[in-house]
Amino acid sequence: MMSCNSTKKVVQTTPTGPKPTVTKEFTISQGACFGRCPVYDVTLMSDSTLKLVGKNFMNYIGNYEMKLNAENYTALHELYKKIKQDTFQDRYSSDIVDLASVTYYFFDDYNIMKKKVVTQGIYPEPLQNLATEARKYINSMNWVKDVTADTVNPDELIVQMKAGKKIDLIIDEHYRYKLFLKEALGKDSNIYLIGFDKTTIEQSQLLNLLKNNPNVMFVEKNNKVELRSR
Repeated sequence: MMSCNSTKKVVQTTPTGPKPTVTKEFTISQGACFGRCPVYDVTLMSDSTLKLVGKNFMNYIGNYEMKLNAENYTALHELYKKIKQDTFQDRYSSDIVDLASVTYYFFDDYNIMKKKVVTQGIYPEPLQNLATEARKYINSMNWVKDVTADTVNPDELIVQMKAGKKIDLIIDEHYRYKLFLKEALGKDSNIYLIGFDKTTIEQSQLLNLLKNNPNVMFVEKNNKVELRSR
């Protein structure tokens, strides 16, 4: 997506300028089940970096990354390219509540999330193949701590609303956490920087709440950006 600081903000006003050098290709978010299922997010970057956010029942808890070799990157990238995103529904569910959900996020060339597919109990083969290939690396010993991912603003989140949905919907719904709009990030991208009272809820808890909100397309933490003068 994008990052900005509460006092000095770096904002992409419209997705028509130069494209980022490195972009997200996809993120797979593995949800919890009634047992000890691993809970994590794994993201493939266009520079062949694999990023991991380990959340529960994992050997690695926190933010990590690894550089894939050419063969491994190609295997994941080719499965990703085979997925015809517009042919998939937004949700596939068998209504069996004790099964873990697997959510797929796909991004455009500006790191803006363009497609979200939630699966639970019903797993379309092309998506399942991608998740299976990515899952091979979860227990790898090659993860390196991603220290830059820990430098986040603890009382901010970046939220992309679904088309036609207003940010006021989640601000009103979660009034108890004192959500408020800090800035619209982009002229027509439906992406916003929001703040909240961190004494009322932990950032990770609010992030998970918004991930499951039907009006929210994508949500992530806001990395701190230091602007340096030469």
